[in-house]
Amino acid sequence: MAFTTEFKQIERISEIVGVRAALMLAGFFGKQGQRVYVPVIADPKHIIAKLIGLPEYQKLVQAYGGQSITVPECDLKSLRRAGQVHRLSVLGVPIGEQALATGIGIAGVKVIQGELRREGYFDLATSLTESEGGHCD
Repeated sequence: MAFTTEFKQIERISEIVGVRAALMLAGFFGKQGQRVYVPVIADPKHIIAKLIGLPEYQKLVQAYGGQSITVPECDLKSLRRAGQVHRLSVLGVPIGEQALATGIGIAGVKVIQGELRREGYFDLATSLTESEGGHCD
């Protein structure tokens, strides 16, 4: 897949605490494979309570109290880069210029283009116009 952020795990956490709190946890604690212990009792002075708010923290404790949860990294660089490569490719920009614009090598651009093609993103590109959301810079 062209995108490496662990969206499924963020989604699982957000079903309990909401999107804002899940993204805050991922931004604060998240790194690849990071495990965070959720206490059994919701202490309002706990760092997680301060970070996401007491109501959300209480929900997290109710769901995962006494367990360690995996907090994923929330790095959107690969998704953003794939979007850049997609837009530039659709516009017909040469691969070398795409590499310069995105800060990755030509081989990296080719890998992303291949993944986007396999996943059907280039097929969708022809149906989007700027007014439909095809371009969002």
